Amino acid sequence: MNNKELKDLQQKRQKLLSLLKENEQALALLNEGDTTNPLPKKIDADLIEHIHQLDEKRNRIIKSDISFSGFEELDKTTGGFKKNDFVIIGARPGMGKSTLMLNILLNDIFESNKNVLYFSLEMTKKQILNKLLSYETGIAYAKINNGALKKSEWETLEENSERLRNSPLFIDDTPAINLYDLIAKCKQMKQQHNVSLVYVDSLQQITLTEKQKRQAKSRNVLNIVSSEFKKLIKSDDITIIATSQIAKSVETRGGAKRPQIYDLKGSTELEEDADIILLLYRPEYYRITQDEDGLDVRRMAELIVAKNKFGQTDTVKVKYNALMDKFEEFTPDDIEEYNRYNNPWSGPFLSEFDDEFNDEFGDDDDDCPF
Repeated sequence: MNNKELKDLQQKRQKLLSLLKENEQALALLNEGDTTNPLPKKIDADLIEHIHQLDEKRNRIIKSDISFSGFEELDKTTGGFKKNDFVIIGARPGMGKSTLMLNILLNDIFESNKNVLYFSLEMTKKQILNKLLSYETGIAYAKINNGALKKSEWETLEENSERLRNSPLFIDDTPAINLYDLIAKCKQMKQQHNVSLVYVDSLQQITLTEKQKRQAKSRNVLNIVSSEFKKLIKSDDITIIATSQIAKSVETRGGAKRPQIYDLKGSTELEEDADIILLLYRPEYYRITQDEDGLDVRRMAELIVAKNKFGQTDTVKVKYNALMDKFEEFTPDDIEEYNRYNNPWSGPFLSEFDDEFNDEFGDDDDDCPF
């Protein structure tokens, strides 16, 4: 290569470098106003945006994926009932498991606004509606059920039924419903109404046809129900909360007769399949008025978290309102009264209950000779 050729090559190289520099400058100017290809931001801006997104995600999860019982200490222990959870509420007949389930439903439904399907295999739809109206209005269930309402109470019922009327609740009271009919209804309701939460009261009342029993061979009906529910939960992305009976053998024990997880009646798989097992215990049901430490337990109930697959287990104490047939949280006044009157001769809320009862059904003290 001679000197002239080398000089021409150097000139071309210089022109290319100059052109490249001009293009880089033009590209930099374009990028300043280009929102599709932004330059990295300082971490503080990224962090603020990220925290904002996490907060939005947290609120979405709370509203769409978790159901809360409305009992603060219970929700702290369980973390709420999450999507795809299988929750069992176990208790002896008459202990109040159906009542507790309805309390949880009513506490959650107005907060989460989920579409809810309630299978009642024990109570009729009218009985359920009367209980829900009682909880909403504060009027005793017996008075609503009997139709013995004063004019003022009827006005209260009408005024306070609007929220319940507009709630996203569907009730099915088919007695002794077949397992696969129940599952089919769940799937249809999921498709048509986006039902994400299913309550079932109670597991022992679900049936199989004789043919289905033969096909299942020697498998226990409740074991089949349990395993089919787990499949439904996974396939349709729902939460199931169901009541289950506790075996009668718990009543033959000495002492407190507090239920244990192995007392769940009729199934070896319920304990394995359930994500949360909640056992309900009311000492007063067995005429037990004091606990092991001599403390008064009248009008008290224990919500025993016997299994919590993704959290801790614990026992939460709540108040049972016999007049309203309702479970409630302790208030500071309740605790103060309990501490003041806790002795073998007076219950923590006995006087309060007597006042409520007399207001509703009359007081015969005037006829007492002493």
